[in-house]
Amino acid sequence: MNIIVIDVETGGLDPQADALLAIGAVCLNVDGKIEGTFHTLVAPAAGLAVNPSALAVNGLTPSPAWPPEREALRAFANFCQRWAPALFAGCNVPFDRAFLSAAARRCSLPEPVGRHILDIKSLALALHVNGVLSLPIKRRMPSPSLDSILAALRLPGREGPHHDALTDAQLTASALWRLLECLPGPERGTVC
Repeated sequence: MNIIVIDVETGGLDPQADALLAIGAVCLNVDGKIEGTFHTLVAPAAGLAVNPSALAVNGLTPSPAWPPEREALRAFANFCQRWAPALFAGCNVPFDRAFLSAAARRCSLPEPVGRHILDIKSLALALHVNGVLSLPIKRRMPSPSLDSILAALRLPGREGPHHDALTDAQLTASALWRLLECLPGPERGTVC
């Protein structure tokens, strides 16, 4: 089974009120090799907010020349169908899935992300609790952000200050594969 690692950039935190601005995805095969990548910008749908604070994070300058939601979602669905069956994964997948689902409902399109998802935040926290991974502590709790997970795994992080859907999907894919390698098993190590 393939794994499709997803990431989105948005105009805020509310999938019903804020715009979907970019979709990035990476397909991993059963050996952890990248089989394909997907990236599209998305023109903000009419009536949806684009907050300056969100743009400060993703560095995007929305444009009506970008593909509309319907076109972007259809292209994403075609990418996913090419690699089906697939498990969807990401870092904070419920957030990404909520934005993709809200956009699909607005466009009267099928749900783009399947029900079976794997979130590296949960996996990293489980490995931290079991002493396999040492996440940084922030506010007296382990921090499962993508940057923290990459640092704990000693993997390269973002090169610039802004989030990018495809880059973050690629970074998440490398973290996911490394986390899977950290799971206890007959031929695996016990500490990352």
